[in-house]
This record gives sequence, structure tokens and C-alpha cells, in this order.
Amino acid sequence: DQRISEENRVRQLVEQRRAKSTASRSREAHHRIFKRATAESDELDQLRREKRQLLENEKQLKALRDVEKSNARTLQILQARQEKQLELKKMKQMRMESSAETPRRTA
Repeated sequence: DQRISEENRVRQLVEQRRAKSTASRSREAHHRIFKRATAESDELDQLRREKRQLLENEKQLKALRDVEKSNARTLQILQARQEKQLELKKMKQMRMESSAETPRRTA
């Protein structure tokens, strides 16, 4: 009877150890899975932030390109206006010179 009771006690101890070990492994597995999921989530968040930053940079570059195009067009217009003014000035000066060269007749 004592032997049976001792065997039962040993069996219970073994069973408890096995259950503890299984629970421990299960907790560890859950912890690893959770840790991996959290790391993947952090990585996804980082990738999303980087994507938002890239889109913002592209937006700023496009705006800068548009400003450069506008500035180039403005410069072109100003240069054309200056050239036209110079040409008009030269023509006016030539007219004045030609009128000074031709003597006026007095009646």
C-alpha cells in the first residue's frame, strides 16, 4: 500500500513537472511570437514613416522644379523686354542721328 502511494506521489510529481515544462514552453513560444509580431509592427511603422517622408520630399522637389520653371520663364520675358527696349532705343538714336545729318531747309 505504501509502495502504491509512493508510486502515485512520484507519478504526480512527474506529471506536475511535465505540466510545468509544457506551460513554460508554451509561455516562451507565446512570448517569442508576440515579440516577433511587435518587431514586425515597429518595422512596418518605420517603413510607413519613411514612405511619408519620401512622398513629402517628392512634393517639395516638384514645388522647387515648378518655381525654377517659373523663374526661368520670368527671366526669359525680362530679357526679351530688355532686348526690345534696347532695340527701340537704338532705333530712336539712329533716327535722331539721321535727322541731324540731313540739313533742314529754310524757306
